[in-house]
Amino acid sequence: MNNENLIPNSERSPIEVREMGRKGGIASGEARRQKRTMREIAREVLHTMVKRNDGTEIEKAVLIANKLAMDAAQGNTKAAKLLVDWSGEAPMKQEITGEDGAPLIPRDMEQAKRMLEQE
Repeated sequence: MNNENLIPNSERSPIEVREMGRKGGIASGEARRQKRTMREIAREVLHTMVKRNDGTEIEKAVLIANKLAMDAAQGNTKAAKLLVDWSGEAPMKQEITGEDGAPLIPRDMEQAKRMLEQE
C-alpha cells in the first residue's frame, strides 16, 4: 500500500467520514452473515449421519474425532492440538514473569521453576 496516497480522516469532510463508516458497517455486517452461514453449514455437515460398513449409522463429527485421536496417538501433533482444542480442554497459557513483571528469559528458568514450586 502506498501510504503517501492515504488521506487521514481528520482531513476529510464529516460527510465523507460518515459515508466511509456506513460502507464499513455494511461490509462488516455482510462478513458476519457469511461467517454465520459457513458455521451453520459446517455444523450441519458434522451432524450428518453416515452408514458404516456394518450398517450402523454414526455422525461425521464422531468419525472425524476418532480419526484425529488415532492420528494423535501416532504422533501427529497437529491432530492432537486440534482434538484438544475441540474438546475444550486446552490448557491455559501462563506467562512466567520476573519480579519486575518482564517475561523471563532462558537464563532465568531456574528462578521460574522455583516460583512455580512456591505457588
